Amino acid sequence: MEGPGRAQRAAGAPGPAPRAEARCRYGGGRRSFEVVPVAGLGLGVVATSDFACGDLVVAERPVMAFSWGEEDRVEEMFDGLPEEDKEVVMSLHDQFVDGSGQADGQRSLDGVMRTNGYRTGDGFVLLTLLSRFNHSCSPNCEHSFDGDLSEMHVYASTDIAAGEELRTYWMELAAPTDERLALLREELGFTCRCPACVRSGAAAAASDGRRRRLRYLQECLEDLRVEGADADVERGLSSKKNKTA
Repeated sequence: MEGPGRAQRAAGAPGPAPRAEARCRYGGGRRSFEVVPVAGLGLGVVATSDFACGDLVVAERPVMAFSWGEEDRVEEMFDGLPEEDKEVVMSLHDQFVDGSGQADGQRSLDGVMRTNGYRTGDGFVLLTLLSRFNHSCSPNCEHSFDGDLSEMHVYASTDIAAGEELRTYWMELAAPTDERLALLREELGFTCRCPACVRSGAAAAASDGRRRRLRYLQECLEDLRVEGADADVERGLSSKKNKTA
Protein backbone atom coordinates (compact mmCIF):
# COMPACT_ATOMS: atom_id res chain seq x y z
CA MET A 1 0.00 0.00 0.00
CA GLU A 2 1.22 3.48 -0.81
CA GLY A 3 -0.06 6.79 0.48
CA PRO A 4 -0.88 7.89 4.02
CA GLY A 5 -1.95 5.28 6.52
CA ARG A 6 -2.21 4.49 10.18
CA ALA A 7 1.56 4.27 10.56
CA GLN A 8 2.43 7.68 9.11
CA ARG A 9 4.24 9.55 11.86
CA ALA A 10 7.48 11.40 12.51
CA ALA A 11 10.34 10.61 10.14
CA GLY A 12 12.48 8.78 12.72
CA ALA A 13 11.58 5.28 13.84
CA PRO A 14 11.10 5.08 17.63
CA GLY A 15 12.96 2.49 19.62
CA PRO A 16 10.98 0.00 21.74
CA ALA A 17 9.59 1.63 24.88
CA PRO A 18 10.17 -0.55 27.98
CA ARG A 19 6.57 -0.49 29.19
CA ALA A 20 5.23 -1.14 25.69
CA GLU A 21 7.63 -4.07 25.31
CA ALA A 22 6.43 -5.48 28.64
CA ARG A 23 2.91 -5.75 27.18
CA CYS A 24 4.16 -7.98 24.35
CA ARG A 25 5.30 -11.55 23.90
CA TYR A 26 6.71 -13.00 20.71
CA GLY A 27 6.69 -16.25 18.80
CA GLY A 28 9.94 -18.10 19.45
CA GLY A 29 10.50 -15.90 22.50
CA ARG A 30 12.08 -13.02 20.61
CA ARG A 31 11.03 -10.03 18.55
CA SER A 32 11.59 -10.82 14.86
CA PHE A 33 10.63 -7.50 13.32
CA GLU A 34 11.42 -3.81 13.65
CA VAL A 35 9.58 -0.53 13.23
CA VAL A 36 11.30 1.42 10.44
CA PRO A 37 10.57 4.17 7.92
CA VAL A 38 8.73 2.76 4.88
CA ALA A 39 8.75 4.63 1.58
CA GLY A 40 5.54 6.58 1.11
CA LEU A 41 4.08 5.45 4.42
CA GLY A 42 6.03 7.07 7.22
CA LEU A 43 6.64 4.06 9.49
CA GLY A 44 5.88 0.38 9.14
CA VAL A 45 6.84 -3.01 10.55
CA VAL A 46 9.41 -5.11 8.68
CA ALA A 47 10.38 -8.73 9.39
CA THR A 48 13.97 -9.33 10.51
CA SER A 49 13.58 -13.12 10.33
CA ASP A 50 11.49 -15.48 8.22
CA PHE A 51 7.99 -16.40 9.40
CA ALA A 52 6.15 -19.54 8.35
CA CYS A 53 2.41 -19.37 7.78
CA GLY A 54 0.74 -19.76 11.18
CA ASP A 55 3.67 -18.46 13.24
CA LEU A 56 2.87 -16.09 16.09
CA VAL A 57 4.31 -12.68 15.27
CA VAL A 58 3.29 -10.92 18.48
CA ALA A 59 0.72 -11.09 21.27
CA GLU A 60 0.07 -7.64 22.72
CA ARG A 61 -1.95 -6.50 25.72
CA PRO A 62 -3.73 -3.19 25.16
CA VAL A 63 -2.49 0.01 26.75
CA MET A 64 -6.13 1.12 26.98
CA ALA A 65 -9.33 -0.92 26.82
CA PHE A 66 -12.95 -0.11 27.48
CA SER A 67 -16.34 -1.69 26.99
CA TRP A 68 -19.09 -0.26 24.85
CA GLY A 69 -20.82 2.48 26.84
CA GLU A 70 -17.59 3.57 28.54
CA GLU A 71 -16.46 5.90 25.76
CA ASP A 72 -16.84 8.91 28.04
CA ARG A 73 -14.13 7.45 30.32
CA VAL A 74 -11.35 7.51 27.70
CA GLU A 75 -9.73 10.71 28.98
CA GLU A 76 -9.97 9.47 32.56
CA MET A 77 -8.23 6.23 31.57
CA PHE A 78 -5.55 8.14 29.67
CA ASP A 79 -4.91 10.47 32.64
CA GLY A 80 -4.27 7.39 34.79
CA LEU A 81 -1.50 6.07 32.53
CA PRO A 82 2.20 6.42 33.41
CA GLU A 83 3.92 9.25 31.53
CA GLU A 84 5.85 6.85 29.28
CA ASP A 85 2.63 5.25 28.08
CA LYS A 86 1.04 8.66 27.51
CA GLU A 87 3.97 9.66 25.30
CA VAL A 88 3.76 6.43 23.28
CA VAL A 89 0.00 6.80 22.80
CA MET A 90 0.26 10.41 21.66
CA SER A 91 3.06 9.54 19.22
CA LEU A 92 0.60 7.45 17.19
CA HIS A 93 -0.88 8.76 13.97
CA ASP A 94 -3.95 11.01 14.14
CA GLN A 95 -5.47 11.10 10.67
CA PHE A 96 -7.84 13.86 11.75
CA VAL A 97 -4.81 16.15 12.02
CA ASP A 98 -2.63 14.83 9.20
CA GLY A 99 -5.54 13.88 6.99
CA SER A 100 -8.01 16.72 7.38
CA GLY A 101 -6.01 19.69 8.65
CA GLN A 102 -7.31 20.07 12.19
CA ALA A 103 -7.22 23.76 13.06
CA ASP A 104 -4.58 23.70 15.80
CA GLY A 105 -2.42 21.09 14.06
CA GLN A 106 -2.10 19.05 17.27
CA ARG A 107 -2.91 15.40 17.76
CA SER A 108 -5.88 14.78 20.02
CA LEU A 109 -6.58 11.74 22.16
CA ASP A 110 -9.92 11.29 20.40
CA GLY A 111 -8.21 11.41 16.99
CA VAL A 112 -5.52 8.93 18.03
CA MET A 113 -8.14 6.52 19.40
CA ARG A 114 -10.36 6.79 16.33
CA THR A 115 -7.40 6.28 14.00
CA ASN A 116 -5.67 3.42 15.83
CA GLY A 117 -8.28 1.66 17.98
CA TYR A 118 -9.47 -1.88 17.30
CA ARG A 119 -12.97 -3.14 17.98
CA THR A 120 -13.37 -6.34 19.95
CA GLY A 121 -16.49 -8.32 20.73
CA ASP A 122 -17.00 -6.43 23.99
CA GLY A 123 -15.52 -3.03 23.29
CA PHE A 124 -12.51 -1.18 22.00
CA VAL A 125 -8.74 -1.49 22.55
CA LEU A 126 -5.66 0.56 21.76
CA LEU A 127 -2.46 -1.34 21.01
CA THR A 128 0.66 0.74 20.56
CA LEU A 129 2.67 -1.85 18.60
CA LEU A 130 -0.10 -3.22 16.40
CA SER A 131 -0.90 0.40 15.49
CA ARG A 132 2.46 0.48 13.67
CA PHE A 133 1.35 -2.23 11.22
CA ASN A 134 0.21 -0.79 7.88
CA HIS A 135 -2.96 -1.89 6.11
CA SER A 136 -3.31 -4.13 3.09
CA CYS A 137 -6.43 -5.66 1.54
CA SER A 138 -4.18 -8.66 0.80
CA PRO A 139 -2.43 -8.84 4.19
CA ASN A 140 0.26 -11.29 5.19
CA CYS A 141 -0.81 -11.16 8.86
CA GLU A 142 -4.06 -11.96 10.65
CA HIS A 143 -5.07 -10.55 14.04
CA SER A 144 -7.62 -11.73 16.58
CA PHE A 145 -8.41 -10.69 20.14
CA ASP A 146 -8.30 -13.27 22.93
CA GLY A 147 -10.69 -11.95 25.58
CA ASP A 148 -9.60 -14.54 28.17
CA LEU A 149 -5.96 -13.45 27.97
CA SER A 150 -6.80 -9.82 27.07
CA GLU A 151 -4.31 -10.02 24.20
CA MET A 152 -4.39 -9.23 20.51
CA HIS A 153 -2.65 -12.05 18.66
CA VAL A 154 -1.01 -11.43 15.30
CA TYR A 155 -0.14 -14.48 13.17
CA ALA A 156 1.58 -14.82 9.81
CA SER A 157 -1.13 -15.75 7.30
CA THR A 158 1.44 -16.54 4.58
CA ASP A 159 5.11 -17.42 4.56
CA ILE A 160 7.02 -14.15 5.09
CA ALA A 161 10.68 -13.60 4.27
CA ALA A 162 13.02 -11.38 6.26
CA GLY A 163 12.89 -7.88 4.83
CA GLU A 164 9.19 -8.00 3.91
CA GLU A 165 6.79 -5.53 5.48
CA LEU A 166 4.23 -7.06 7.84
CA ARG A 167 0.71 -5.96 6.92
CA THR A 168 -2.59 -6.49 8.67
CA TYR A 169 -5.99 -4.99 7.84
CA TRP A 170 -8.38 -2.44 9.30
CA MET A 171 -11.64 -3.33 7.60
CA GLU A 172 -13.76 -6.17 6.21
CA LEU A 173 -11.68 -7.92 3.54
CA ALA A 174 -14.71 -9.60 1.95
CA ALA A 175 -15.89 -6.25 0.57
CA PRO A 176 -15.33 -5.57 -3.16
CA THR A 177 -12.74 -3.02 -4.26
CA ASP A 178 -14.96 0.03 -4.68
CA GLU A 179 -16.53 -0.53 -1.27
CA ARG A 180 -13.15 -0.98 0.45
CA LEU A 181 -11.67 2.11 -1.17
CA ALA A 182 -14.68 4.26 -0.25
CA LEU A 183 -14.69 3.08 3.37
CA LEU A 184 -10.94 3.61 3.85
CA ARG A 185 -11.16 7.11 2.39
CA GLU A 186 -14.15 7.97 4.56
CA GLU A 187 -12.97 6.40 7.81
CA LEU A 188 -9.18 6.82 7.64
CA GLY A 189 -8.63 9.44 4.98
CA PHE A 190 -6.37 7.59 2.55
CA THR A 191 -6.55 5.78 -0.78
CA CYS A 192 -5.35 2.19 -0.56
CA ARG A 193 -2.92 1.10 -3.28
CA CYS A 194 -2.23 -2.42 -2.09
CA PRO A 195 -1.92 -5.17 -4.76
CA ALA A 196 -5.60 -6.06 -4.40
CA CYS A 197 -6.74 -2.47 -4.96
CA VAL A 198 -4.59 -1.70 -8.01
CA ARG A 199 -5.78 -4.71 -10.00
CA SER A 200 -7.76 -3.92 -13.13
CA GLY A 201 -9.78 -5.67 -15.80
CA ALA A 202 -10.42 -9.40 -15.49
CA ALA A 203 -8.11 -9.80 -12.47
CA ALA A 204 -10.03 -7.15 -10.51
CA ALA A 205 -13.39 -8.65 -11.48
CA ALA A 206 -12.25 -12.14 -10.43
CA SER A 207 -10.95 -10.83 -7.09
CA ASP A 208 -14.19 -8.98 -6.37
CA GLY A 209 -16.18 -12.08 -7.31
CA ARG A 210 -14.23 -14.21 -4.84
CA ARG A 211 -14.71 -11.63 -2.10
CA ARG A 212 -18.46 -11.36 -2.72
CA ARG A 213 -18.68 -15.15 -2.56
CA LEU A 214 -16.72 -15.14 0.72
CA ARG A 215 -19.04 -12.49 2.17
CA TYR A 216 -22.07 -14.56 1.16
CA LEU A 217 -20.63 -17.69 2.84
CA GLN A 218 -19.81 -15.70 5.99
CA GLU A 219 -23.40 -14.44 6.13
CA CYS A 220 -24.70 -18.00 5.70
CA LEU A 221 -22.52 -19.22 8.55
CA GLU A 222 -23.72 -16.36 10.75
CA ASP A 223 -27.35 -17.24 9.96
CA LEU A 224 -26.67 -20.87 10.91
CA ARG A 225 -25.01 -19.75 14.15
CA VAL A 226 -28.02 -17.59 15.07
CA GLU A 227 -30.46 -20.35 14.16
CA GLY A 228 -28.46 -22.80 16.26
CA ALA A 229 -28.48 -20.45 19.24
CA ASP A 230 -32.25 -19.96 18.89
CA ALA A 231 -32.73 -23.73 18.74
CA ASP A 232 -30.65 -24.16 21.91
CA VAL A 233 -32.88 -21.63 23.69
CA GLU A 234 -36.01 -23.42 22.53
CA ARG A 235 -34.67 -26.77 23.73
CA GLY A 236 -33.75 -25.23 27.08
CA LEU A 237 -37.22 -23.73 27.53
CA SER A 238 -38.86 -27.01 26.52
CA SER A 239 -36.72 -28.96 28.99
CA LYS A 240 -37.58 -26.51 31.77
CA LYS A 241 -41.28 -26.82 31.03
CA ASN A 242 -41.09 -30.62 31.11
CA LYS A 243 -39.32 -30.56 34.47
CA THR A 244 -41.93 -28.28 36.02
CA ALA A 245 -44.96 -30.07 34.50
